[in-house]
Amino acid sequence: MIVVYSIDFVGCNTNEVLPEPPKITDFVVISDIYARLANVKYMTRVVNEAKEGRETMFQVQFPKEDFISAFKMTIGNEVSYGVVKGKEEAAEVYNKARDEGKSAGQVTQMPTAPERDMDIFVINVNVAAESSTEFVLSYIEPLEMKLGQLNHRLYIEPGQEVSNMSVRISVSDPQGIASFSYKLPGSNEELRSSDDSKFSVYQASMNTHQVMYQPPESEQKTVECKTEINCQISITYEIERQNKSGIVIVNNNYFVHYFSPTNLQEMAKNIVFVIDISGSMGGSKIEAVRRVMIVILEKLRPSDNFNLLLFDDKIKMWKTTAVAATEDNIREAKAFAEKELFARGSTNINDALIEGINKLTNRPNSESDMYKSNIIVFLTDGMPTSGVTSTSRIRANVRRKNEGRANIYALGFGIGVNMEFLKALAWENGGFAKTIYVANDASEQLEFFYKEIESPLLKNLKMTYRPVASIHGLSETVFSTYRKGSEIVVVGQIDGNEQSLSGSIEGTGNTDVVNYVIKPATRPYAPEQNFAEHLWAYKTIKQYLKEMTITENITEYDDFKVKAMNLSIKYQFVTPLTSMVVTTEVRRNDVPSRGTSEIAADASFLNIQGQGFKKRSGNVHIQAQSAYGGNTGSCLWRGITYHLIAVSALHFLYRLIQR
Repeated sequence: MIVVYSIDFVGCNTNEVLPEPPKITDFVVISDIYARLANVKYMTRVVNEAKEGRETMFQVQFPKEDFISAFKMTIGNEVSYGVVKGKEEAAEVYNKARDEGKSAGQVTQMPTAPERDMDIFVINVNVAAESSTEFVLSYIEPLEMKLGQLNHRLYIEPGQEVSNMSVRISVSDPQGIASFSYKLPGSNEELRSSDDSKFSVYQASMNTHQVMYQPPESEQKTVECKTEINCQISITYEIERQNKSGIVIVNNNYFVHYFSPTNLQEMAKNIVFVIDISGSMGGSKIEAVRRVMIVILEKLRPSDNFNLLLFDDKIKMWKTTAVAATEDNIREAKAFAEKELFARGSTNINDALIEGINKLTNRPNSESDMYKSNIIVFLTDGMPTSGVTSTSRIRANVRRKNEGRANIYALGFGIGVNMEFLKALAWENGGFAKTIYVANDASEQLEFFYKEIESPLLKNLKMTYRPVASIHGLSETVFSTYRKGSEIVVVGQIDGNEQSLSGSIEGTGNTDVVNYVIKPATRPYAPEQNFAEHLWAYKTIKQYLKEMTITENITEYDDFKVKAMNLSIKYQFVTPLTSMVVTTEVRRNDVPSRGTSEIAADASFLNIQGQGFKKRSGNVHIQAQSAYGGNTGSCLWRGITYHLIAVSALHFLYRLIQR
């Protein structure tokens, strides 16, 4: 999402004329997706036609899991480039400015809060009279397969009509694209051809699909961004998945293995729902849980075994052990949920999870149980307040009791949850954690989550790659489960002189042990020549961050932190461990420009007519805002002037170099 406007204080005099904000003349967004990796670039040109300087804001909303990879800003004859450094290196400057109380401008709350699971990049700049400013922000986004589909969304909210607006999304995949649809801003209608909308062009071949959206100003006026869906253009697609062992792609000494087999029989499951009914779960939260549990219980299959465990400071079990999902049992469980799902008491998480594991695993074993998947769905909205309250001890107790026998999925309901605790708890027990937002669609969020986990297909998977001596830098290769509609992605490095790569996959299916042969790797032409390396860097950094969350050993924590930070700096990714230092080069009038406008170049590619502007250098006033508020400032340190901004939890520093 990009919002650009002038910040001027207006009094109560109704005769006062509001100043015209700087005008956005170009708004260009390009997203190139190859093999599930999106490279996204937002480009905006803003023109101030007034006789005095005006302040403008550049704002982009992007998924939290993504990494900013580049930033460039051109103001008159000043060009700023983002350089990523470790936060500790940048913190000395930032803290000095804060302690001295210096500020580049007033710090205010964000005009809009981020949407769910999103971050916002914001910068305020004073545009000199009769001059223009260009912003370019890039980030990478690995797309995650959910329910068999890949989804990609771009926030499009200029805040005013734009004469040259263009959005292009291009998708190509070496496996081929089985289905493709898209939605335009202001509409929830799924489109599948150009005929469906006069403002979009859709082109498709077997392996490549492309959407271009170029609405005229008159059409832009009709789109109001009052809801999340109105502000975005999104695509949804499915890939061809004919090979059970997936596909391995080698690209410049790095490889990616995508594993998402189809046509497998679903495994039966033993599942226990461990639900927090403490006092804080009252109101809409418990109502949403009660409503969705009725739906989930109806989705259980006759081959499944299940149980319900409700807890506050005490535990209330539906049955003494998990029972078969017969019609009578489901009917009885629904009645139990309707009667007992009411909030009360404090929160004893430790005893609830230990008892849930007991009820799931302390059953008479049969031969068929080895081909069943054990699942615990744990839902809470707060911190442990009764019994064992140390999250570290709770995790240790659960690990010791579970011993990897059950996948634990943790749902954090609302904002009062320690999600780092839930993530660690779930990750070290073969599951994942997810935030459930307190909203009108809370039941839908819970139902979508259940759809993700309800159909395990394989368990205890191990990936092996050969030749072993030529492969290193592997990501995770052992997985406790593979779920229907999901995808396992393994990345690694391969020696440059190695011409072949193969391997095998072992695991347990619904009736037998399975063994797949990984076919020799393909080396297709990739539009993004370093896509595999960038994906390897992304996943490796994410793995280190995950290990930092899980480990309770300070030495291991520091080791993972250093590795994650070094990789972030090497690949210039803005991550939780790095900050962006933006260097401003002030060019003299007699020094030629480095090149043509990046927007003009991309606009030309998109068939957009550029405009000429009278350029005049002026004062640069840099101010930043955080989604949660924050400090900004400037200071003189070691003879260099720095302008400081904070973006969400990430610090961005502006360094001014006179040339």
